[in-house]
Amino acid sequence: MAILALLGMLTYPTMQGWLARMEANEFSRQMARLITLGRTEATLYRQTYALCGGQGSCTGDWTQGAILFQDNGVRGAIDGTDRIVRQDSFGKRTKAIRWAGNLKLPYLIFLSNGSVGSNGTMTYCGEQPAAHRQLVLSRSGRLRMSQDRDGDGQHEPLSANGFGCD
Repeated sequence: MAILALLGMLTYPTMQGWLARMEANEFSRQMARLITLGRTEATLYRQTYALCGGQGSCTGDWTQGAILFQDNGVRGAIDGTDRIVRQDSFGKRTKAIRWAGNLKLPYLIFLSNGSVGSNGTMTYCGEQPAAHRQLVLSRSGRLRMSQDRDGDGQHEPLSANGFGCD
């Protein structure tokens, strides 16, 4: 019994790091799917769509989740004329999620021609540096995701400012 307890104590930190990295990877995949869906819907239906942080309403708090909706009324806010397409929540190991676009809007806009209203960077700050991720969205709608290019177990930031998670 003591051996099992010791083994558990030794593997717990490793398991926590693995779980944090898996959750960060899932965030990147979820966000990429939401962005792709937003562009597709906007182009297909020739309407403006928005993606905002929050759960139930656009609060700007991306750690609560994200809402993709057809944005017919007030830009970036869900009102009676909008249709919610999808709501996602993210993992529990998230310290912070930030969207920084060049127009300083707290949400993303997808235009009917497939472009986005503002290029920018989505940064996911996990519990540890190995769980930090970035997604960069160009104005044309092209998405790039951070990767571990040097094999050290940590993704390299795509932004010149780094992750900014400290």
